[in-house]
Amino acid sequence: MKKLFTTNGICLSNITKWVPDQKHVETTKVDYNEKDAPVEKRVYDNKDQLIRTTKISYNDKGELVRITEKNGDGVVISDIASTHDDRGNVIERKIRDFHSRTLRFEFDENDSCITEEVFDENGNLTMKSNYEFDENKNLLTESGYFMDMNRSAQMANTQSRYEYEYY
Repeated sequence: MKKLFTTNGICLSNITKWVPDQKHVETTKVDYNEKDAPVEKRVYDNKDQLIRTTKISYNDKGELVRITEKNGDGVVISDIASTHDDRGNVIERKIRDFHSRTLRFEFDENDSCITEEVFDENGNLTMKSNYEFDENKNLLTESGYFMDMNRSAQMANTQSRYEYEYY
């Protein structure tokens, strides 16, 4: 991908996809912010009709906070919003699409994820995983369960323990 720069130093890119018989399939145009992070992606078909648009937003620290994808008619087909803690860890991610859900994460003092929870669109807990790490950030234990929301019963339960040998 060849990057082009405006007089302000903003990076712009065009990507064209071709199939083996040299037929033009689609073109993707990407706009970047002043930190060279992508902020918008537009995909066009071979007749230059807009197929979909993706907008990407960042907070003042440069952390990804939202990705919104729309079809060619401007209808939102996917929206992902992320919340970070003071150390930059993603502590919540809300995903709105055909299978909407919310993910929540908890981190220890070493920024290792120790709890991951998934909630359905109604706020029901559908999955929970817990992780334990040693002082070297090696994973020691991993446990999780998945709920079958149709039966309101525990569907699956997993647990693993890891050991490390140092030579």
